[in-house]
Amino acid sequence: MPDARLLVVEDDPHIRDLICRTLEGEGLECRPCADLRSALASLQHELPDLIILDRVLPGGDGLKVLHKVRELSTLPVLLLTSLKSEDDKVEGLDAGADDYLGKPFSLRELIARVQALLRRSRMLPGATLRMGSLSLDADGRQAFRDTHPLDLSPLEVRVLRSLLVNQDRVLRRDELIELAWGVEYEGYDRAVDTLIVRLRRKMGGAGMPHIRTARGLGYRLSLEPEA
Repeated sequence: MPDARLLVVEDDPHIRDLICRTLEGEGLECRPCADLRSALASLQHELPDLIILDRVLPGGDGLKVLHKVRELSTLPVLLLTSLKSEDDKVEGLDAGADDYLGKPFSLRELIARVQALLRRSRMLPGATLRMGSLSLDADGRQAFRDTHPLDLSPLEVRVLRSLLVNQDRVLRRDELIELAWGVEYEGYDRAVDTLIVRLRRKMGGAGMPHIRTARGLGYRLSLEPEA
């Protein structure tokens, strides 16, 4: 995706320079930042097309940058971290990150994740998706209960869109992960389950479809509630 502008927020100068050189070699423009303050200042000046964000930064948690981004835009955010626990991974996704890459990582995987996020953010509009009182606009960015917008994160919208597109069948967890994130993942079962719980909480109301569990298989949308 040439001509895309990236903000790379990473305090380690070696990793930061390596990321920038690698992605600039793919035709992308990178703006480096080394700490929380400079990242927040950069966002006030100009929004990039994608942010690569280290979780642990001088001056505070990188999630502070993520929260600020989500106040301003739905632009994609790739979270980098050396934190190992699954809770840290889920916390980052729950805060609005679009993707998660643990350190150490391969440069090929970094390029693939960035390209997948940029492709998804630049998808052309399609048809409005509907089921009962639920609809998802043609841009795939906003879901509605009748005419009332639902307060969903970008990742929640993508999971919901995957369920709507495939509403006639059960989607396995690994299928939901691949459809929502754009690449193949391992070990994200809990992240998917967390998203499903949150979506169920936000999708109540007359005429709204339900996310039903097919035990041992996955999830599907239905106008009938769980038995």
